[in-house]
Amino acid sequence: MTKKEKMITFSVLGILVVICLLICLAPKKLASDEKNVPVKIKGSVADPAYTELSVKIEKRGEYDIVIDCTDSETPKFITGATFMRGKDKILYTTAGICFRDRRKALELEPGLYVLRIDHIASADAFIKLNNAQYSGGMQDMSTVGSPDDGEYFMSYKLKAVESKPYYTFVLVLGIVLIGIMVSVIFLSGSDRKSRAEEKYDERQTAVRGRSYRQAFYVLLIYFLVLVVLRLFNADLPLSDWTLIAMGLLLAEGIQSSFSIYNDAYFKFRENPLIGIQIFFICAVILGACACISYFGQINNNLPNGREIGLIYLLTAAFSAFDAVLLCMKEAKNKREERYEKP
Repeated sequence: MTKKEKMITFSVLGILVVICLLICLAPKKLASDEKNVPVKIKGSVADPAYTELSVKIEKRGEYDIVIDCTDSETPKFITGATFMRGKDKILYTTAGICFRDRRKALELEPGLYVLRIDHIASADAFIKLNNAQYSGGMQDMSTVGSPDDGEYFMSYKLKAVESKPYYTFVLVLGIVLIGIMVSVIFLSGSDRKSRAEEKYDERQTAVRGRSYRQAFYVLLIYFLVLVVLRLFNADLPLSDWTLIAMGLLLAEGIQSSFSIYNDAYFKFRENPLIGIQIFFICAVILGACACISYFGQINNNLPNGREIGLIYLLTAAFSAFDAVLLCMKEAKNKREERYEKP
């Protein structure tokens, strides 16, 4: 591997490490509840009048409370949200139409917390409910007009997330580091070395051509099988993007393994020991990324974390296999050199 290829490899690994650290340090969703509720509006009256969600806080600490009220099409009725400890102690209230609210660094004691969501179908109903139940504490939504009669399918979500005020700084820093490493990749890719340094010999060039051709045919067959399975509505255990990534990994594994076995992965007279070290380092780092992604799924930090972890794990397995194959090939070449010596 040339210096340029090594810089690109370590930059890609650095990007993966930064992404995994951002996932690992992300605020954890400690409790959540969600409901899909059909709300019927008739004559400025909502049915049901309200919906309740709840979360249980296990230990005392600072939490960010996230409230998400959405609909497939924006309704005109007002959604009043009241977050309470139990069903009597009001912590805060808010109101809106299809809104998302995040209250940061609320000090919460262990116990059950309830979110009451009132469906308010007229300005008069809003004023009456606000004055009677919340002592005028809700934000003013009395100018909203009356909604049309009909049925609205609302999706309500409540999440209690551990409060990490510093995470915004960490996220910005991570994005900056990723940008720097992406720049290194592009600059390395545009750096032109002399032809003598970049050149493979004729046999290696032919072998690499065959390896790319075999990888292409395997990838083509893999995608054809995948398309046929989709046409017949086969129930596949993984998502499409995971299956596509697995196909690309399979093709890359075939290309690299074929080239390594035929002494065409590294250039003529290039030391393969550095490549062995890089492959082993990649395997360890990617294995760690797989573990972080899996536990990110468990802690609700990362949607589809298990599938992302599977991709990391497969990539780590291919890297480890290439490293072992390089070791075996290098040992074989040294034995042959000893036998050839007089």
